[in-house]
Amino acid sequence: MKIIYCITKADNGGAQTHLIQLANHFCVHHDVYVIVGNHGPMI
Repeated sequence: MKIIYCITKADNGGAQTHLIQLANHFCVHHDVYVIVGNHGPMI
C-alpha cells in the first residue's frame, strides 16, 4: 500500500513529531511518502 502524509510546516512540534512516528511505523510494510510545505528542521 502507498501512504502519503502532507504537512504544511517543517518546524519541530507536536504534529510533526507525530507524523514522523507514523511514517517510521508504517514504512516497514508500506511505501510511505511525506510532503512538506516548506524547508525546516524536519527535513
